[in-house]
Amino acid sequence: MLDVNNLFHATRIVEGYGVIETTGQECKNLGFQKVLVITDPFLASSEHYEKLKKSLDDAKIENFLLTNVKPNPRAEDCDEMADFAKKHHVDALIALGGGSSMDQAKAVGAVVTNGKTTVEWGDTELKKNILPLICIPSTSGTGAEVTWCAVITDTKRQYKMTVGDPIHMIPTLAICDPEITVGLPKSLTASCGVDALTHCIEAYTVQLHQPITDALALKGISMIAENLEKAYHNGEDREARRNMMIASTIGGMAFISSNVGAVHAFAETVGAWFDTPHGVANSLFLPYIMEFNIPACPERFADIANALGIKRDENMSDEQYAQKAVEYVKDLNKKLNIPTIKDIKGISEENFDAIAERSANNVLSNDNARAITKEDYLELLKKLTMTKEERVIMKKIKKIVDLSWEFTAETPIYPGDPEPSVTVATTLENEGYNLSTLVMGTQTGSHVDAPYHFSNTGETIDKMELDFFLGEAVVIHVTDKKADEAITLEDIEEYKDEISDGKIVLFHTNWYKTRGTDAFFHHPYVNGEVAKYLVEKGVRFIGIDTINADQTGGTEFPVHDLFSEKRLMIGENWAYFDKIDFEHPFVIALPMKIVGCDGSPVRAVAVQWEEE
Repeated sequence: MLDVNNLFHATRIVEGYGVIETTGQECKNLGFQKVLVITDPFLASSEHYEKLKKSLDDAKIENFLLTNVKPNPRAEDCDEMADFAKKHHVDALIALGGGSSMDQAKAVGAVVTNGKTTVEWGDTELKKNILPLICIPSTSGTGAEVTWCAVITDTKRQYKMTVGDPIHMIPTLAICDPEITVGLPKSLTASCGVDALTHCIEAYTVQLHQPITDALALKGISMIAENLEKAYHNGEDREARRNMMIASTIGGMAFISSNVGAVHAFAETVGAWFDTPHGVANSLFLPYIMEFNIPACPERFADIANALGIKRDENMSDEQYAQKAVEYVKDLNKKLNIPTIKDIKGISEENFDAIAERSANNVLSNDNARAITKEDYLELLKKLTMTKEERVIMKKIKKIVDLSWEFTAETPIYPGDPEPSVTVATTLENEGYNLSTLVMGTQTGSHVDAPYHFSNTGETIDKMELDFFLGEAVVIHVTDKKADEAITLEDIEEYKDEISDGKIVLFHTNWYKTRGTDAFFHHPYVNGEVAKYLVEKGVRFIGIDTINADQTGGTEFPVHDLFSEKRLMIGENWAYFDKIDFEHPFVIALPMKIVGCDGSPVRAVAVQWEEE
């Protein structure tokens, strides 16, 4: 905490349903005679603008309208509007819209009174107060109606700059009418809501936090947690809409007197470069920066978890509780259908380095809860673009079950396959090192089949993507099956709700325990109807604890034929499925990269993660 706390809240706030209709009288009371309304084309054609204009007309306030407002407002558009304002000698501005309209109006007001161009006032203190400004937010997210800065894009540099300062860019009045937000599109409700959440979380965790902003931030977080999903699912929920607008304003009040950090540094870089809406960019990066920042102040992120309404289990550490907040935000993004980074047009690994460098050089990085470098931003970008399987591997492992047979010269083989052997090639005593000679077939021991196994045109094992060989599994227990008995659709009926696209299916017969007996080759097997069903459900591959998925000794191979045709995998001669005593096992069975071959031995395992 600083020795001296600075708070900036000179903006008067009028809040409630219908208050937009008081704008004209407010202008009259403030002595305004000629105002310029700055908004976007959509709002200019709305009933809300009509109410605003009627209010101004009724109060005999001369008014003009400009609508050239875009997401991530451009400096050149601000300059054009400033020229118009000066030409028509307006004495006040009204911003109707989201953060873009309000930021653009602030920049216009700055250029009108300070001269020069918007770019020239970027990242530098103003000399004079901006033109009086009334902000009427149309979304619940930015909090710009009570902040003293405007984020404007310099298109020539593909750079977002800050125009303003806490002395000279104070909106005169904020008119917060939640009626304007009723019925907003779900996507806008979602991204703006998480934007407001970002403001509160960063305000609470940046290095410049202070007691008053702490209180505001935590209140904002709790209000958003209680109302955002309600507003998203029911755009007509007036109470939720009003609470979200209040929470958004609270967020603006919090961060403008503390600061924001790495989330915004990231978002400003991506927004300027790829024209990504600010709320979407903040939503993307928020949970990953939270996770990165936890080590710097776990107790603060624990407070955030509490404000989000997350139950704290007994004996849970601050770090563990804080991680629950991260998972909450990730889950919230999914529930709200927030786009992923892969949905941002133009972004790729080729520009990761430049994005990381620009984000690290952003002044907001300096106040992040935890010191952050270009290399840290790079790692976060890589994490953001990981597949589900790649991300889950990074979790802590709670338990591993080995699903593979021990390999020896006595390992049973499918009739006709190459005989395995393990012999001594060199010894430490004679040659100075130990080395063995291994002879085996590609289908010896615990293994996987490639499509090439049953099709000359099928892919060989070295051509299969590695994500084929890992994923969440469903264990189907069929231990009551007898020798040479088929596993049927009836046997998997109770598991059908669990079998879905991308899953691995493990058939637990317990037949591996017959190894070394004649019964070993008279095992249960998967019939063709089951194989067809699994293919239709999008199953990734199957594993079975018998030497063959089809019937050994039979003349037909319906499972192998179908899976080969559909470019799917079969794991055979696995074991120990009975030791999987937890739900949602994550199976990993990576093959050797044997060029041009039909399959490969694997060390198959089932993993239980610490965090589910």
